[in-house]
Amino acid sequence: LVGALLHPLDISEKLLALLLFADPAVIGLTLTGAFVLMERGNNTLLALAVSPLRGSTYVFAKIATFSGLGILSGIAVAIAASDGDLRFAIMLPSLSLTNAAAVLFGFALVTRANSVNSFLVHMSVALLIMVVPFIPYLDETSNNALLMLALIPSYSMLVLLEAGFAEASISLA
Repeated sequence: LVGALLHPLDISEKLLALLLFADPAVIGLTLTGAFVLMERGNNTLLALAVSPLRGSTYVFAKIATFSGLGILSGIAVAIAASDGDLRFAIMLPSLSLTNAAAVLFGFALVTRANSVNSFLVHMSVALLIMVVPFIPYLDETSNNALLMLALIPSYSMLVLLEAGFAEASISLA
């Protein structure tokens, strides 16, 4: 639906990359936080601790599940917004990495949270840090102070997502 609404607007690849970047943040961070807090409240995590299942298997399963949802959502938005004119060989790995990073970031945030409210506060602060690289990404000038913000990993994710569009010309600075 979002992609179908964006297609007639003919927005730039940079703005589409920002939209695709926001999708994993919503899916990965929010679902990870909600499910882990729910499982913690239902003592599911305690049951997992005494089961033969390793913790890494639990984390990998969450990454695979939530990243899969994010990839499907991202591909649907990207295809609809760009009329299917994508570089799938770049778009699929970039969506995979972005979604996996968002889920892992969600795990890092939920470990410090004792409640949903606490998680939302942590997530709000983390999202502010994640969106700071939008400034050098959208700014066409080569301001050295702003380019330092490009060291935050979300800048690289934006560049990768933009490269997934067929008409995009990749520029790193």
